[in-house]
Amino acid sequence: MLDTFRTTTLVYYLYDRAFGFHEMGYGSTVGWALVLIVLPLITLDFWLRARRGVGANADGLASDSVGLLATRATGGEHTSQARRVGLTAALLVGAVLASAPLAWAVVRSLNASPPPWTSYESALRAAPLLRYGLNSALVATLTAIGQTTTGVLAGYALSRLHFLGREALFLLFLGALVLPPQVTLLPTFILLRTFGLINSHAALVIPSLVHPFTVFLIRQSLLGLPIELEDAARVDGCSRLSILWHIAIPYASPAIVTAVLFSFLWSWNSFTWPLIALQTPHRYTLPVGLAMLSSELNSDWPTVLAGVIIAMLPVVILFLAAQRPFARAMAIGSPPTA
Repeated sequence: MLDTFRTTTLVYYLYDRAFGFHEMGYGSTVGWALVLIVLPLITLDFWLRARRGVGANADGLASDSVGLLATRATGGEHTSQARRVGLTAALLVGAVLASAPLAWAVVRSLNASPPPWTSYESALRAAPLLRYGLNSALVATLTAIGQTTTGVLAGYALSRLHFLGREALFLLFLGALVLPPQVTLLPTFILLRTFGLINSHAALVIPSLVHPFTVFLIRQSLLGLPIELEDAARVDGCSRLSILWHIAIPYASPAIVTAVLFSFLWSWNSFTWPLIALQTPHRYTLPVGLAMLSSELNSDWPTVLAGVIIAMLPVVILFLAAQRPFARAMAIGSPPTA
């Protein structure tokens, strides 16, 4: 028994106590106790780093300038070229390591009895993957829209509006950013069960309507917005909402496009929370449906991997289709250079 506890993570312990032993009150209490312990420490750490940031940045810029001059004086071109070659080699190795599992999955899914697409037909017959895909698309789209909307509003408020406690509120956002989502899993489940939202797609969308990363990303982008643009808009009679819509959003369009893509991807790939919140098979999302398919087919790996490839295709197509709009957004939303 002692050996079991030595290899048990805290997240698994909370999950096991809540859903294995049905002690949800105990599990949620431990989870929130961890939040109350970790969040102030993280917030204090960010605050101390921010206090030291101004002097450290000045010293860092000075040392970088001196180092750059010294590098140029001692033949820095060879060093820069060697550094570029090393970086390129490291990126190639990383690309090979990252793409190797995908390539293996594609080859293995085609390694079935001829014709090679037999495993894909078997996967579509074994589980309603199209239904699961529609569920995932619905949840991911609503999550991306809601998360980006709240991110724009909160990011604008935290970057352009001056009110009491703004910096403290932003530090709380940063602290929540590094908290593991499993800590708030049980309280979220109990709260949604109280409102009767468990076993519905609303249980997947509502907890994800606000994400600290989206707020942080858009806020950092809007910090570079010149104050002169806002002053000129106020002189022309624009309200706060007009400034947000006509100036802030176009300026932060690269960050907004990035937030949409990442929020959609995170929601599409989410597994743990949909597994807990959904109980009816026809409401399953793709990750949960693929897990059920894997358990039913046992060791029929070509069919399972064919299902995995089918689940990946919409996201790959989305990123390929978003390349040109993303580049256009980068060009429109970038601050002007001197």
